Amino acid sequence: MANTETIDYAILQRLIEAGAIRGAEVIGQPGGWSVIFKYGMTERALGVRGGKVRIFRKIETLVAYLRELGIVQFTVNAANYDPTTTIRPGRPDTSERMKRAFAVAQDIKEGNQ
Repeated sequence: MANTETIDYAILQRLIEAGAIRGAEVIGQPGGWSVIFKYGMTERALGVRGGKVRIFRKIETLVAYLRELGIVQFTVNAANYDPTTTIRPGRPDTSERMKRAFAVAQDIKEGNQ
């Protein structure tokens, strides 16, 4: 799904309001789920900034998102779903930075500055 054309939330919302969405397909892939919306003769994946396809880690989150949009019927293709693949690698640098910030905050709180 790397080279798929995408649709953003604002356009999707306008299409839903106009009654133009004729279907949605949830697609399983390594590390999560994406969704393709069908309107007219066009199919577009839900995207994020930069034109990348939005990936939901949990299907429950995606289902809740679709329900909020008013889409309660869709197909699911789980052929390529792999829950063991991580789509966002850990960030040990962020963990260490947060630990240092917490220690500084504790020192300030205790008056040890």
